[in-house]
Amino acid sequence: MRKKFKIAIPELPIERSDLPAWILEECELLEGEKGVRGDNSQLLKFIGTADAIIFNSSNSITADLMKKAPELKVAFKSGAWPENIDFSYARMNGIAVGWTPEANAQSVAEYTVLLMLAACKRFIQAADALLEGGWRDQTLLGGDISGKTIGIIGLGAIGRKVASILKGFQSCVIAYDPYMEDAVFERENIKRVSFEELLKQADVVSIHCLLTDDTKGMFNEDAFKKMKSSAILVNSARGGMIDETALIDALRNGEISGAALDVYAKEPLAMDHPLRTVDNIIMTPHVAARTKESAYRECVWAIQGALDYLHGREINNATIIYPDKVTV
Repeated sequence: MRKKFKIAIPELPIERSDLPAWILEECELLEGEKGVRGDNSQLLKFIGTADAIIFNSSNSITADLMKKAPELKVAFKSGAWPENIDFSYARMNGIAVGWTPEANAQSVAEYTVLLMLAACKRFIQAADALLEGGWRDQTLLGGDISGKTIGIIGLGAIGRKVASILKGFQSCVIAYDPYMEDAVFERENIKRVSFEELLKQADVVSIHCLLTDDTKGMFNEDAFKKMKSSAILVNSARGGMIDETALIDALRNGEISGAALDVYAKEPLAMDHPLRTVDNIIMTPHVAARTKESAYRECVWAIQGALDYLHGREINNATIIYPDKVTV
């Protein structure tokens, strides 16, 4: 009889009844309480017997936590890059680490284009003006993204989907990604440019790369000075890519026209953060990936990836980062 693996998940983001039947047949889900997202105490209740962990951006998968899981063979992040796990400990102890890079790509891409449109069309300002008793005037004059040059930083799953959506607007898409093969640019019919070329040419700059030592603070005072004064910066990736003090100065000094942010260097954004005092900015509370469809894909694909890995099957809809194989 095939082993029924135990999979720990601190909070199931969908109803158990919505899970595919085969998943419940292949594993025993050790599920935490609803409404305690990010609380590691939920994992500690049952991690001791778990063969796999499914975690999200709110969890912190530390070495101390993994030490309490002697049976742990794989840890899967349901969604974005798993920066919140101790890679060193996992590597040294033969614990595989995986993620689902495509699971939230469509949701984030759609939201990113929404931010672009809202910023270009001055949608939020128009809605606020009406609520305050105003009517249309020159301060609410917006712009189109049709015919504009959109610069994409990072041509991964989300960046490519953003580019695909923008084709329907007849936008000119250029991209900077030093790690992506030329074949991808050619297949997507996207012009490859350097970072400096993108800053100088783009009417809208949209960030879709991972937060690394190389990308941290890449949008600094020098970068903003190279952008068009009419340019708009959009970020639905990670807040650490932007020097927020430099962004505030650039917005106030007219070095760029506006910004639309869904992510911040430190979250949640403090009530007294100076970003809240800037007029030409749209801000939302890190919700680009929060759709019902994305929640389903992230959850199901992560569990599926863990089970495929544990059974030694080909992994679909997910990626193992390290290692390539583990004995189970």
